[in-house]
Amino acid sequence: MKGACDKTPIETEETFFDGKVTGIDFINIETTRYCNLECRMCLQFNDGTTVTGPHMDMELFRKVAEEVFPLVSRFQPSVSGEPLMSRGFKEMLEISLKHGVRMEICTNATLFTPKFIDLLSKVAGKILISFDGASKEVFEYIRGGTEFEQVVENVKKLCAKINLQSPSNRPVVGLACVLMEKNIRELPQLVRLARDLGTHFLACSHVHPVTAEMRAQSLANYPELAKEKIQEALHWAEKLKFPLICNPLDQLIAATALTGKGREKRRLTSKDGVFEGLGYVSWGEDLIPAWPEDLPESDFSTSIRPNRKRVSRKNSLAKNEPNTKINADSAELPSSLWFCDFLWNKSYIALDGSVRPCCVPGTPNLGNVKEKPFMEIWNSEEYRKMRLRLAQKKPLPFCRGCQHIREVDDPSLIAHILENRPLKEEEEPSWEEQGLPTLHWEEAKDVLGYELQGSFDSFRNIMYSTGREPQDLLQENRFQITKELWDATPKDQIIWWRVWAHREGESWVVGQGQLIKEVS
Repeated sequence: MKGACDKTPIETEETFFDGKVTGIDFINIETTRYCNLECRMCLQFNDGTTVTGPHMDMELFRKVAEEVFPLVSRFQPSVSGEPLMSRGFKEMLEISLKHGVRMEICTNATLFTPKFIDLLSKVAGKILISFDGASKEVFEYIRGGTEFEQVVENVKKLCAKINLQSPSNRPVVGLACVLMEKNIRELPQLVRLARDLGTHFLACSHVHPVTAEMRAQSLANYPELAKEKIQEALHWAEKLKFPLICNPLDQLIAATALTGKGREKRRLTSKDGVFEGLGYVSWGEDLIPAWPEDLPESDFSTSIRPNRKRVSRKNSLAKNEPNTKINADSAELPSSLWFCDFLWNKSYIALDGSVRPCCVPGTPNLGNVKEKPFMEIWNSEEYRKMRLRLAQKKPLPFCRGCQHIREVDDPSLIAHILENRPLKEEEEPSWEEQGLPTLHWEEAKDVLGYELQGSFDSFRNIMYSTGREPQDLLQENRFQITKELWDATPKDQIIWWRVWAHREGESWVVGQGQLIKEVS
């Protein structure tokens, strides 16, 4: 990747950007998988885990918080279940407040009580309300087990409480809508409803089509209808002076919706960018209130109040000590690069302690905080490879075509993203040179053992299995790939893996992901 001219970059190898970053701003922790609703597009509901749970063990949460909360300013509890159902939720708030960390929460708003509303108004930085229709019929069809009128009333009460607070201490409240054929015609009406409820913005994303029903519902099948209704909604947003954000329909979603067969979690795509005509659009983003500046005050507060300033490589430039080797005007910087806020600023810790780059289904397991310190995982070989390849505009397969990828061409922001280091052009070492991968998955209680399966075609055919006979079952919730198996694995090939837990008369999937041996 070339910069503004052909000047030779600095020759010292250590000065190149290798994917290592010094900071993190946001942590998402899967605190529970329980939920009281039956949303049709929910991966966890369709897997049956919203009924069986479980909750994150509080001992593990305390360990994660002790390591990570001093590093971040924002904490988001579970997005795979209803966060207000998390066991130990009050203690989680106490711990986050102890470190001066505000909460960002995505909730279905069905469990709001005056006590919860009062609590959220004091400690939250952002509250997203899942809200997938403007009419009772559509809303209750998509969000099974809820009552439209009750949720509307709960949101009104929350907004009435919050909008009495000073801007420096007031959480930002928005509605979050998952777009599909069933509700896209109501999008203009939903803009008006969101404004009338007293929220600050409406944010829309496209459904991840993990079931046959949702593949049929995906707007990849209805692009002209989607474009028409999104434009109509933007018109109403401008007329009402109300912020609206419509995230793109990315190639990952399109590939899964248009080519998926059977019950797959996610397809991979060979395409970058977004589905034609359905890119990122918005109106009035600058009208959305800022994240509250003041640290929250509550009965849980302590004297531990670090003077932490939130720094996002997406939206601002750090005021850190500059590296004087290069600067924003240097020809050693690329003219543009690709960037993902999740890879540089955020991370996701699953209920079993595994660390993933984000909560999008199918992303890889990069380590486990039960076994390694978080910061060791954050700048591990795998994490650094993902950042480096993305900056080079050569994303790894599980990132390719994702809506969260942004192209950056501002020289100052590029210098900040690369932490004042030139971007290395050469390919990173192959997997063989980096060592043999180890797979991790959630530990299951009282089981006979685990069966690992591998596939090259999303499990239409099983190419490898450790075996399900009692004598063949794995006893640990990890698997070190042997050199013989890795040598026999084709290069430039996506390997899908999943793990079954077996109990007498019962089996279920406890882990899954993808690997690639080498990408040319």
